[in-house]
Amino acid sequence: MGIYSTQLILLKSLIENDELFATAGVSRRIKVFEFASVNVQCPMVEMSTRSKLSWNEYTKSHIASSDYEGIVTVWDVTTRQSVMEYEGHEKRAWSLDFSRTDPIMLVSGSDNCKVKIWCTRQEASVLNIDMKANICSVKYNPGSNRFYQTGKCP
Repeated sequence: MGIYSTQLILLKSLIENDELFATAGVSRRIKVFEFASVNVQCPMVEMSTRSKLSWNEYTKSHIASSDYEGIVTVWDVTTRQSVMEYEGHEKRAWSLDFSRTDPIMLVSGSDNCKVKIWCTRQEASVLNIDMKANICSVKYNPGSNRFYQTGKCP
């Protein structure tokens, strides 16, 4: 197994200008690294959470995470603080994505068979959609904040 067997990670999110990238996984931590000085033992920023990730391409200091309890959190990487926390899913939130055309909008999907649309300026979800199946993937259309794609779990 070796030294890295307990450090499985999911490389998920890159900032568009390729300066930073973030990882998350079984370590229950979000780790942010600079491309110019990648040292896996020494991340630039580290925050505690179990999560999937989505980076806001316009507000480059904001990254969103979803976790096994169904909580969606927007973080400020520079302050290492939670900016907003949403508790709209009752089960594991598998996936989330910031809109590229409207950076205050976020979509999430969960084992509770719901897709939720969030606005970072509101405490509650903007829209709740019952999909009748566990949702394991959500993604905004890159050209529109009105359309998104979902994938159900088998």
